[in-house]
Amino acid sequence: DVSISDFVAALKQAFPGAELTGIPDVAPMPSPPAEFSSAKQRLGYEPQFPIERALVDYASWARRWLN
Repeated sequence: DVSISDFVAALKQAFPGAELTGIPDVAPMPSPPAEFSSAKQRLGYEPQFPIERALVDYASWARRWLN
């Protein structure tokens, strides 16, 4: 389960110095969790690690391949 506030915090951690636009600066608030039951049922998909680690992993990949 990842709230929008947690996701934004993870983005800021994974991409330090990046300017995030269009995201209101609001206090943490609850949001519905991401729902993966359909993907799990149809594709066997199951997230393997938390969003913070996923974004850091993606940032590492992006720095290697997109520069």
